Amino acid sequence: MNDTMKPVRILNYKRRNAIKENLTGYAFIFPQMLAFLVFMVYPIFEGIRLSFYDLDFVSNRFIGLDNYRALMQDKIFFSALTNTIIYMFFVTLFTVVFGFIISSAIFDKSERYMAFIRGSLYLPVILSMVVMSIVWSWILNNAVGLVPYIMETILGIKRVNFLSDERFVIPTVIFMIWMFQIGQAVILYVAAMLSIDPSILESAKIDGASRGVILRRILIPLVRPVTLYIIVSTLINVMRAFAVIHLMTGGGPNYKTINMMYLCYEYSFKFGRIGYGAAVGVVMFLVVFIASITRFKALSENI
Repeated sequence: MNDTMKPVRILNYKRRNAIKENLTGYAFIFPQMLAFLVFMVYPIFEGIRLSFYDLDFVSNRFIGLDNYRALMQDKIFFSALTNTIIYMFFVTLFTVVFGFIISSAIFDKSERYMAFIRGSLYLPVILSMVVMSIVWSWILNNAVGLVPYIMETILGIKRVNFLSDERFVIPTVIFMIWMFQIGQAVILYVAAMLSIDPSILESAKIDGASRGVILRRILIPLVRPVTLYIIVSTLINVMRAFAVIHLMTGGGPNYKTINMMYLCYEYSFKFGRIGYGAAVGVVMFLVVFIASITRFKALSENI
């Protein structure tokens, strides 16, 4: 009797230990999961709910899809949507291209040289975006800024108002947002390139492969997973860009630089149209979701 019950007891003991270990693991991740649900998941669903209401600080009335219908007739919304897509495309493109070029140029150099370049490019990421935006506002100021002064006195070029001239303001915003993204891209690309087996690169050099062939045939395919991560994270970061536009241009001139994040802020908090601002936020979420899924599928097929 005891011999036949022994395997059952052992099995029950293992099950109890497994349940205990699982509960311990869940206990450790519970605070993080709770924070994720409260501060990430819940606001998404709450924002979707609010977008169906005519909501301000004193009233709350269900209006269905009226906010979305109004968006389709809002010229400022389409300006913000267009600018957001422009920012996402060019900042992501420049981040991936220049991040890869810089990383491929320094990953096989000396440790000190590589550390200096990576640290220099990563410095804007460490510093506050608010501080950097204010400093660059001074540097680019048409009256007292350093860049317009150098253009006029040293280069003999007429001063350019980078922050209010419609010809230059969008490239200026793209440059500012890009400057906060390039450092992380270089760090990730260099780490990915250093993880490549050195024998692969040495074999290619012995076979007479040029630098360009090594880049196209070895480095680009092997760092594709990192490229996917950089694209998706950059799209999300560009979509959330707020401080640069708020502090440097205020969405102007004539809503020329406004993006969806800043428009959501203006409608919700400056004009008190919380439901309408929530509708802008929902569309913004859909844009970044579709863009991320599209790039993920396009690149993951070749990984």
